[in-house]
Formats: sequence, C-alpha cells, structure tokens
Amino acid sequence: MELVTPVAGALARALLGPVGARIGRVVLGPAERRALEKACRAALERAVGDLREEGATREEADHVLGLLQRLMEEVEPEDMPLFAPLRAPDPSVAAAHAGTGGEPGAPDTERTGAVLVWRQAAERAGQDPDTFPMAFDHLVERLFTHMRAEVTEAAATLGSPLFPRVVLTRLERLDTSFRALVAAVHTAAAPLIPLAEPLRQALDTAREVCRTSRRAFVTPDLLLALLSIPYGRTAACFDSVRPALADTVRHMLQRYLTTTEFGPFHPFDWAERADVQHARGQAARDGAPVVSDAHLLLGVLEGESATNLQLARWLGPDHGKLRRAALAAARGAPPAAGTPGTVFGDGDPFPP
Repeated sequence: MELVTPVAGALARALLGPVGARIGRVVLGPAERRALEKACRAALERAVGDLREEGATREEADHVLGLLQRLMEEVEPEDMPLFAPLRAPDPSVAAAHAGTGGEPGAPDTERTGAVLVWRQAAERAGQDPDTFPMAFDHLVERLFTHMRAEVTEAAATLGSPLFPRVVLTRLERLDTSFRALVAAVHTAAAPLIPLAEPLRQALDTAREVCRTSRRAFVTPDLLLALLSIPYGRTAACFDSVRPALADTVRHMLQRYLTTTEFGPFHPFDWAERADVQHARGQAARDGAPVVSDAHLLLGVLEGESATNLQLARWLGPDHGKLRRAALAAARGAPPAAGTPGTVFGDGDPFPP
C-alpha cells in the first residue's frame, strides 16, 4: 500500500491539467489540490480493497499499482490521451441496431491513438501491456468508479462549483482513455475463444425464438438464456447473493419479455455483441479454453446496457456481490453460499 501515495499524486497531477481553453485558464487553489489528492488516495485504497476482496494477494495488488504508477509517470499531464465519450446514440438509430450489442464510446481513431500513447508509455517503462494481469483491468474500473464518488464528496465539502467542473470533466476523459487501453489488452486471442457448447446452444435457441417471432433480441433474452443453462453457474451466482434470487429474476425476465413490445428482429452474430466481446476478453485473461456462462454473465454485469443499469439500481450493493460471484465462478471457484435450512436450532436436540 506504500504505492498508493505516489500513484494518487500522479493521478491528481493528471486531473489538474487544462480541460479546454476557457476552463484551462482557471487555476484551482491549494485547498482544492489537497482535496483532490486526498480523494485520489481514498479512491485507490477502495479500489485495492476491492481487488483484495476478489481474491488478489497483496503482492498482486502492489504489482498492478506499480504498473499504473509507471504508466502515469511516463506521460506528462498535458500529453495525456484524453477524449470525451460519445453522447448517447439517437433512439431511432439505436432501434435499427437493437440486439447487436453496440457499445458507446470514443471513435475508433481516438481509441487507437489513446492505446498507442499508453503502449509507448509502457514500453518506455519496460512493460508490455499485453502481459498486464487481469487485476489491472479491474483496478482501473474500480478506481474510476470510486474516484467519481470521492471527488463529488470532496467538492460538496469544499463548496467549490469549479472544483467538480474541472476535475470531473477531465476524469471522464481519462477514464475513457484507459478504457480504450483495457479493451485492447489481452484481446488478440479473444475472438478465437469459442463459446462453451451449452452456452452456445442456449443462446442460439433464444435467438431463434426471437427470429421466428420476428422481434428484436434484447439483453433480457440473453440473461434468461444464461439462467436456463443446465448445470450452468449463472443461477448459482444469483442465489449466492440472495436465496432464490435466480427464480425471482427468471420470473421477472419472463414477464417483461412476454408483456413488452419490441422492434423487429435484425440478424446478428454473437461476436458483434459488446457483452460477448467482454466475456471473450475475460476468458482470454483467465487463460480459459472456452467462454463459460459465468464469463458472459460478467460481460453483462460489467457492461453499460440499460438492463444492467436497472439491475444495479434494483440490487443496490448486492450488484457488486453478484459481479464478484460471477468473477469467482469464471475463474473456476464455486459461488459461495451458506448451507440451506437450519441444522442446529434452539434447544437440546438430545433431551435426557
């Protein structure tokens, strides 16, 4: 954890750089700078805590912190590859591509440029991004999630309207930049990793139902297919969070799919969906020979679909537990679950 302070300092310097000509002329004061460094340290500590809770050792956590530190130190704040995420797509355009799993983000040219900058920084630091452990991806994801919360809280304490405006704008752009790097890491072999046969059969069946009924395939179809796989781990992941949660979610999905109007069906390949791409990337990082239903569940839970956002709001903190259960299952560990029922109740089971 001794690396937290220098990494937090590097992050703070990156976030204090100019964001556009008009905002960049304003300099934040000492109080805002101290608050930002404190927020960065708190976010890093929370992100590392998440990694440890997911099973990473202290040495692994220190390793990925060191990787992040070297990357940040090799790029000057003014040279950081920053760009804003695209706006939400036009609804009419999105409807025409329903079910393809398109994912919003920066244009391909900006993604390529960002990855190039980060790769060059890694090379100068004597590192190869393609060898970064999967914990690096998770550290970056958790870090920016916690950064938003910590910066927002710090801004509320300071009462400075400029503080969140400058920092959060730059934070979102840096997050988008790192997402481009994470998406590119370990993905060379990802498209070659096949879906496990039970998973493919369940998905193909669900897609065929949509095709024959001439309605769009949506993420709830995919989730329902995951929950229907015989001997799959998806249902066990849900039930490890709350008893009988899998049945509850299954019934909610069935009701939604049978009572909601959808657009027409559009043919697509599984490789086009963002959640499948994410699952294949996770399988590549895990060194798995096939993509399991747990990998695909993780792809949904770490994605940006409206279904996942609603699920996160509904589950609250349990959404994080579900994601950790899916991650453990993807790595081969059975989801943790308590022994059902009561074994030892009140009273003496063997009265004299």
